[in-house]
Amino acid sequence: MRVSLQFLALGSTEEETSALLPAYFPPRAGCRLTLYQDADTPLLPCFQGVECPDGSPYTPPRLWRDLYDSIQAAQKFLYIAGWSVDTKVSLLRGEEDPDCSISRIGDLLVMKAEEGVRVLLLIWNDASSADWLGAGQMGTHDEETEEFFAGTKVVVANVGRGWGGMVYTHHQKTVVMDQGGAVVSYLGGIDLTDGRFDNPTYPLFDYSLEHAQDFYQNCSPGSSAASGPREPWHDIHARLEGPAARDVLANFQDRWRKQAADKEAFLYPVLEEFGEENPLEEVEGEVWVAQVLRSINSDSCTFPSEDRLPTLHRKRGLLVDDSILRAYITQIRRAQRFIHIENQYFLGSSYAWSCEQDTRSKHTVPREIVTKVISKMEAGEEFMVYVVIPMFPEGDPTSMASQEILYWQYRTMEAMYTRIGGAISSLGLPTRPTDYLLFLCPGKQECPGEVPADLAMPEEGTPAALARRTLRHPVYVHSKMMVVDDEHVIVGTANINQRSMDGGRDSEIAVTGHQPGQARGQVHTFRMSLFAAHLGGHDEVYKEPASRECVERVREVVEEHQAVYRREEPPEEHTSTHLLPYPVQVGVEGQVEVLPGWETFPDTQAPVLGERSGMLPGNLTT
Repeated sequence: MRVSLQFLALGSTEEETSALLPAYFPPRAGCRLTLYQDADTPLLPCFQGVECPDGSPYTPPRLWRDLYDSIQAAQKFLYIAGWSVDTKVSLLRGEEDPDCSISRIGDLLVMKAEEGVRVLLLIWNDASSADWLGAGQMGTHDEETEEFFAGTKVVVANVGRGWGGMVYTHHQKTVVMDQGGAVVSYLGGIDLTDGRFDNPTYPLFDYSLEHAQDFYQNCSPGSSAASGPREPWHDIHARLEGPAARDVLANFQDRWRKQAADKEAFLYPVLEEFGEENPLEEVEGEVWVAQVLRSINSDSCTFPSEDRLPTLHRKRGLLVDDSILRAYITQIRRAQRFIHIENQYFLGSSYAWSCEQDTRSKHTVPREIVTKVISKMEAGEEFMVYVVIPMFPEGDPTSMASQEILYWQYRTMEAMYTRIGGAISSLGLPTRPTDYLLFLCPGKQECPGEVPADLAMPEEGTPAALARRTLRHPVYVHSKMMVVDDEHVIVGTANINQRSMDGGRDSEIAVTGHQPGQARGQVHTFRMSLFAAHLGGHDEVYKEPASRECVERVREVVEEHQAVYRREEPPEEHTSTHLLPYPVQVGVEGQVEVLPGWETFPDTQAPVLGERSGMLPGNLTT
């Protein structure tokens, strides 16, 4: 074997200066991308003032309503790939489906299959959910989902993750169907399972109308449907139309042929029926260039297009597609003003940590961000990075796995802030590291009047009982999104950790998109809607996220909310702000320490900075 390396100046390659990425699925012009926050977002007061590109008032699209309509409209085929699919969950709630009976996912799919639609379901087989082991560690419902469709016309493939099946997962979440003679695809962070239905009000205790059917709580031991609180869920998803929607379909077909080879004949002959084109009626100002990205290898899918194989690499004899990671790097290097990230995890670039450098999380996203920040500092240009993550990983925050993930996250933050702090010192700037990089996390706090009188009390001494007294709870961030300069967006299923970015661990999918020639198009509108929902309303200053005025305004709002949230007594008046500064103290030289009063997360005994277990496999929590 002969190996050669070539080093090029940063910014000198076409990949770094172009929005287009050499990848297995090429960029597609003439697409349409619809961006959703949360499963069902109504027109809330916080959106007042947010405008669409044409100046009209913003009306948020409703993901599960649109998905329900698309499923109903499917005539030829309907393909679902999921980490978890719960047949009992309803897509519509409240007045649209008062008893949650007409829109249950399982019943909908059986109905469509009976109508003659080819319904295929590709779900991850959690190896810990075998009959003799019970529901499984992850609660994905895979065994009961497969059993539900037994004897129906719905075809289910419950598939494992090859040699890494006990550690890694099939994490893609896609729905693909025909609609009006074209292919329409949905992809993003939201699984079709329990606990995902939510909107930006994130009710904690008064959930009887919309959330009682699938009450979900995985962070506060002692909670129940009778007592609350429920776990609020923030997520991002997308609908893709036009030529790139065909690539999401191709991904499903490539996985099905590899992982359900004995059921290959059930695939609908889309090419014969629909031909090569995917028509899209062009609407002025709405046409996108979109590109489908993946983290996946030939252990999990076929790669039938031989002319695209040069975009892949090999590892242990397997072909690997790591285009999600490469798209993140490309977009970070192209950024000129700001980056806004929302992700379930944020850890990596372990080679740059002060210790634990052998940790198996070496992807370069955190280091690329720091390099970009410092280049802008040296050029004397304004630049800002906002990173929204959950307060702590889903699950009991005192558990070994959660504490280890928090520890890796702490080391990632420390490495980033230390390098930024060093640059500030060497350049002699009168600034601090958090003027360039701000970690944020959402938490919801309610007023005593918002708790229903008939709600039972949780068992005393549990985190749920503490939450009843303080009426606060973290909002779980499950998003996997990055916005760059309000011009480019990446939405998908990939977390910012090695598992998602590697290409040989968890299987992931994403889409990146931009609207050529539109500096303030729909990406800008969507990012503004996220700021409005997180920060309690619209503010004109949010239009320029890199400006000092915006940074200071965001800091002011989140610190005010933090001061309220950390009190033991709930507020008398309701606040619509959700974001808090992530509870660490960052020194002028970038050192990351415990924030006084936040040694543990509120209503828990879990240390904020985490702790390495020394027992878990290194590739499990990274």
